Amino acid sequence: MKRNTRMSFCCSLIVLACCIGLAACSTDPTTTITTTKSSTVQTTTSTTTATTSPTTTATAKPTAAPSATTTARDLPSSFPLLDSSTARIPITAALYDLFVRQYGVPGPEPICSKTHQAWLNLADGTVDLILCIAPTAEEQAYLNAKDVDVAMRLYGCDGLVFLGNADNPVQDLTQDQVKGIYRGEIVNWSQLGGPDQKINAYYRDDQSGSQRFFETLVWKDEEIPDFGSLDLILSDEMSDITYSVISDPYAIGFNIMSYVDMAFSDPKLMLFAIDGIAPSTETLADARYAYITQAYVIINADEPANSPARWLFDWFGCEISRELIANNSSLSVIFGDPVILKAEKK
Repeated sequence: MKRNTRMSFCCSLIVLACCIGLAACSTDPTTTITTTKSSTVQTTTSTTTATTSPTTTATAKPTAAPSATTTARDLPSSFPLLDSSTARIPITAALYDLFVRQYGVPGPEPICSKTHQAWLNLADGTVDLILCIAPTAEEQAYLNAKDVDVAMRLYGCDGLVFLGNADNPVQDLTQDQVKGIYRGEIVNWSQLGGPDQKINAYYRDDQSGSQRFFETLVWKDEEIPDFGSLDLILSDEMSDITYSVISDPYAIGFNIMSYVDMAFSDPKLMLFAIDGIAPSTETLADARYAYITQAYVIINADEPANSPARWLFDWFGCEISRELIANNSSLSVIFGDPVILKAEKK
């Protein structure tokens, strides 16, 4: 699919996100719930088959114990099969821990097929509920082909962050400078007031969630460069791109803030400020940070009212869900009303 077509579709999904509740990522205290978890990362001041093996290696952080008033009538009959992007493994692990290990609800361990495959799995009906970003044009086309409508609920705002090494004296970039690096126009840190060293810029494949956000948020309505034709470095995994930056003082890459914050604590890892604003839960909540992303919980819109997947989908928004998300991510927690994304009829 041509990048311009995909870009147009992604822009329309940004409008959809606004309808769902993107406007809630603001200073309105009645709708924005921020966490108090301190970041462990240094920031500056200025095919279509579900993965079968569980991959929830993250350690879930404690959530409120079951209330004495909780009864079997308050819980689903079973725990649905969850799938997710890599960034949401801590949340799916925490959900499993709460409902299966604490509440005793029977059900399978979550899997992590990553963003693209998780969408295909939901369309195929091989998983019950996914935690992902909005679909691409390709994924929407797959939903159309399967005639599957989905229900989406916004549950948090995350950040696309640019990773650097703490030994690099350049720690603040403008949005134009980020574009210049990834267009191949800025190739040496000396062009940004740093050392005379080549910039080693990393990017992801175009099916990854972080790459989608990079293309959607950084380039917006602009033409997306052909990154493969430039002197850039393709990284296969979210973790690889982060480890590369930790080991190379002259590297730059990007990732999802909540994933980096939960999975890495190396003092060599630094998050670039953008236009003088460092990424943090607070700057996501009040929308001062430039690159804000959205996180959704998604089910098949035809899920019965009494199904475990529908129950868990509706559970998002309660106080325990707020606590669980806050304890297991650096998201700015905000819930939107469910919306239906309908398959286009042939």
